[in-house]
Amino acid sequence: MDTLLFSNSKIRRDFLRSKLEALGKNRDVFIAVAFFTYAELIEKFLNNNCTVYLIFRLGFPTNPRHLEKIISKKNILIRYYTDPSFHPKLYIFENEAAFVGSSNLTDSGILTNQELNIKIDFDNPIFEELNKIFFEYWEHAKPLTQGDLSKYKLIWSNLVDINADAEQKIEKRIGNVCFPNISRPDKDKKNKKRIYHEKLLKRYQNFLDKFNTLKELYLDIGERKVTEDQLPIRIEIDQFLNWIRKTKAQGKTYEDAPTRNCTDLHNFIQDNIRIFLSAEFLDIIEVYQNRYPLISTNLSSPLKINRLTEEELLTTISKIHAFAARFRYYGSIEQMLETFLKENGLDKIKDTLKHLLFGHGDFQLRIVDCVFNPKFDLRHFGVSCIEETFGWANTVEIPICNERTFISMQWLGFGKM
Repeated sequence: MDTLLFSNSKIRRDFLRSKLEALGKNRDVFIAVAFFTYAELIEKFLNNNCTVYLIFRLGFPTNPRHLEKIISKKNILIRYYTDPSFHPKLYIFENEAAFVGSSNLTDSGILTNQELNIKIDFDNPIFEELNKIFFEYWEHAKPLTQGDLSKYKLIWSNLVDINADAEQKIEKRIGNVCFPNISRPDKDKKNKKRIYHEKLLKRYQNFLDKFNTLKELYLDIGERKVTEDQLPIRIEIDQFLNWIRKTKAQGKTYEDAPTRNCTDLHNFIQDNIRIFLSAEFLDIIEVYQNRYPLISTNLSSPLKINRLTEEELLTTISKIHAFAARFRYYGSIEQMLETFLKENGLDKIKDTLKHLLFGHGDFQLRIVDCVFNPKFDLRHFGVSCIEETFGWANTVEIPICNERTFISMQWLGFGKM
């Protein structure tokens, strides 16, 4: 069983640093801490093909020497607060896990101190809440410049002891950078939507380009697992990727998969497609007999969505993998559906689905609306659920985009998605 609690205990052998290092490969890493004195961990992340977003407090004991080691490196973005009230300890590994607890990003905090930190898995609803909180921190923090670092280093070097005047000197020379307790909703919402949209747009551009290559290779073989009237090609290819995840890319094996060149990539993919076409795979039977017909029919138009009964709507929602996978956090699928309906209301759920699938503007912006716009943001139905729903039910042939898809495509040789 995967360890969920980390206390830096020799007896338990649950050192936070070991887990952070293991996860810090080929993904975005988001860190918000009060104190930073351990550049070595950041350097390991960067050497392992990560992009790091780091927020910390520019105040003692944050060490300027460690900041100097990383400020000019590629693939790291650094922001800071100066106000002593900034005190989180949050580590997020994109689409994998988050850690919340008592450990600052110091050598002692993640290895030797007696600390308590909890791991939160990607499919836990709290994971998406932590992502939103990090974006809020990021929006109000100030980018670290060489000038700010030089000022802080001078203050640091002139202090014999950390005294009561230290924070005042930092505030006087660098300024008071404080996370607001009372935010400016319109500006904050616009900024967060903009950043998220830019990130989502880049993600889909990368994904669709590689998916189209996969689709061309699939069609070139000239065979189908099922007929087009049973499943659109994008859904059949999604089931091929589902088969890859279940039979080939199990566990963390995809992290060590080579990025293949053009000819090798094409041959390797088509070899696996042929194996899939001849293999027994019961999941696809359930998809074309039950899941896809139900979702595509019930979400086929705004009028059809409006006419759904409460039972029909909840049955449809329960077919979304990303949603159903969370039931263990609620006790049962029935309890989760009851909570989902009670905290959102039938009308808002329908309005969100209509906007997501048939609203105006590009689909990435509509997905962002369903994350940040209070009119469409559904509780217990985060971005993974939104993206999967769009992939199943859209009428413009955009494939399902989710973490399983990315893992399978990375295993095939497309590289980190």
